[in-house]
Amino acid sequence: MATRISGQTYTLTANELDLATLNLQFNQSAEANLRFTRLGQELRCPASWCSVSLCWGYHTMKPLRKMFGPSKEEIWRQLCAATGADYVQGGFWKGDKVQVAHGEWTITLDTYAVHTGKSVIVFTRLRAPYVNPDRFRFTIYRRGFFSDIAKWLGMQDVVIGHGDFDRDFIIKGTEERKLRALFDNTRLRDLIAAQPEIHLTVKDDEGFFGADFPADTDELHFHVGGVIKDVERLKLLFELFAETLDQLCRIGSAYEAAPSFKR
Repeated sequence: MATRISGQTYTLTANELDLATLNLQFNQSAEANLRFTRLGQELRCPASWCSVSLCWGYHTMKPLRKMFGPSKEEIWRQLCAATGADYVQGGFWKGDKVQVAHGEWTITLDTYAVHTGKSVIVFTRLRAPYVNPDRFRFTIYRRGFFSDIAKWLGMQDVVIGHGDFDRDFIIKGTEERKLRALFDNTRLRDLIAAQPEIHLTVKDDEGFFGADFPADTDELHFHVGGVIKDVERLKLLFELFAETLDQLCRIGSAYEAAPSFKR
């Protein structure tokens, strides 16, 4: 699905475009010209059901709820009410986020956008910085056609000794013994298998515009294309992070201490 707003195209997978409320900003008085394209078919916004109002330079359109369902904010606030997590409003420059504490760690849920020419692809991500004493890192994601080709060409894929899990996932890491110890946790494997799409990894930093981590701090990081608006799936993702951090502690690859870093 794609929508073009003021010359910019926003692309997401079907039914994941978060447009229960759409805000458009104009530099001068102008008539909102809204067009939505899905599967090659253009959908116009008739005046009979699309109301656009002007307020402090913003045009806000709300009747799209019936088409796209509840907004991300509404669903994520439901998540907070059910789990006791904090909903943090980001303001104009930063997006909203959900944060929950697990022991000394803070797990953060938010979204970010990747610009590819005239298209913008939105991702949902979870992050949790932690102290990594032995620099053990791993990556796991679901097996697919291209990953099988990459494996045939020599890409790492560690077999951990659990048949169905080895069949369904590509597993990489800096130390095979620790990979087997990490994924020997039955609950952790079940939580990973419950995700229809997953890319879970350990990163050494958040990139040029992210947090500046000290040398002993890494980040547990999950991302997937689109905006996740399924409360139960989000609950399982928070549980996945908690179980992964606990298991990393058990195998000696994380400390139960809050990392210190600056932005």
